[in-house]
Amino acid sequence: MSGQKKQINFDTDSILKMLLVMSAPTIIAQFVNALYSLVDRMYIGHLEEIGATALTSVGITFPILQAVTAFSLLVGMGGGPLLSIALGEQKRKEAGKLIGNAFALLCVIGIALAVICYWKAEELLLLFGANQITLGYGSEYLKAYSLGILPSMIVMGMTPFLNAQGETKLSTWVIILGAIINIVLDPVFIFYFDMGVRGAAFASDIAQICCSVFTIILLTKRKRIWVPLQLSNIRFRLKRSLKMCSLGVSSFAFNINESLFQIFINLLIRNYAGYGVQGDLYIGSMTIICSLYQIFYMPLKGVVQAAQPLVGYYYGAGNIQKLKTTIRYARYATVTFATVSSLAIVSFPNIFSSIFSNDENLTNASILPVRLAFSLAFAFGFQMISQHMFIAIGEAKLSFLFAMLRKVILLMPIALLLSYFGGIQMVYFAEPVATVITMILTQISFDRYLKKLSAFLE
Repeated sequence: MSGQKKQINFDTDSILKMLLVMSAPTIIAQFVNALYSLVDRMYIGHLEEIGATALTSVGITFPILQAVTAFSLLVGMGGGPLLSIALGEQKRKEAGKLIGNAFALLCVIGIALAVICYWKAEELLLLFGANQITLGYGSEYLKAYSLGILPSMIVMGMTPFLNAQGETKLSTWVIILGAIINIVLDPVFIFYFDMGVRGAAFASDIAQICCSVFTIILLTKRKRIWVPLQLSNIRFRLKRSLKMCSLGVSSFAFNINESLFQIFINLLIRNYAGYGVQGDLYIGSMTIICSLYQIFYMPLKGVVQAAQPLVGYYYGAGNIQKLKTTIRYARYATVTFATVSSLAIVSFPNIFSSIFSNDENLTNASILPVRLAFSLAFAFGFQMISQHMFIAIGEAKLSFLFAMLRKVILLMPIALLLSYFGGIQMVYFAEPVATVITMILTQISFDRYLKKLSAFLE
């Protein structure tokens, strides 16, 4: 960004260099961020005697955890691109108001979600497919987790405002701090204090509280921040909030649809396999698949988050050539990461499953579901760039459309049909099929949009 005392200058630096420099810390941040819940599951899945049951119980809380992420990104992934566009247009005052409004909105939503999750834990889990055995562990985890919802949302929702200003390293250090705290505290609370699943949630809560404090300090005190978070700007403004959320609705839809799909799959499994041991094994397999997807998504999300501020800035500055170049490099990276990762997981499903459980019955039951789920996962490399670059240039409606297309319009009906004709295990093949169809449609639409944009700006 011209005129800033920064290590990266959006106007003069090489696009490939900037994408590499900004992607590396965001990928690390994604990996470390995933450790919050992944480490919890690793420890929980290896608890003596109750590991498989406890892992399945925590898996049933996924829709709620995914919803918290969705609301965080509704604000952060909507406000971040708006900030990049405002900076490209040299509107610094508006950028400051965006950050303050985002913080206020996250606080309101975070408090509301925490209250709901704590007081309605049992009702929510029963609705999502828990039985009497898994309800106890799931409820313990969710109630303890609810105490850290607000700080978690502050971290996830405000770090995009660091990334939008080119400070991806700072946001990475925020996530690394929390992950280290969580990794250290997990065995202490789970095993030393014998708190089990509740201890895993408490460890995450403490880590998120520390991260949220660090995030606020960086946004308010760091001299390198181009647009800081100021107390005078922390106000809820309806018009600005609606604009922010309308742009972030695609990221929200992507994650909330993950939540809805998880609920749908849990209920579908219960319908076919019942509420006994067999049903728990299939839900446990889905827990492992969701955990592996978190690992799989890490480099893809890292590249997307690095590319978005660049694309938003060049769009605001009217530089179509640099915008196209950024997208091309980002697409090469995501497709490569997605292809290599999916091949590794499909080739060695038992090794990857054993990361989360030492229960032989569960890991064996997960081999075919894991292979089916990741068989066409290379398509995510195309899908994620096209969908999220719509957000970067302010086209929230198109991004939202394709997010809804994959998870709601295609995925649930395909899962229902495959399970009916091919048995319960074919449910896991629904996501790859829906992703390939959505990838083709999104790619065609995005390429056409870029042509029209080029003609308009040039």
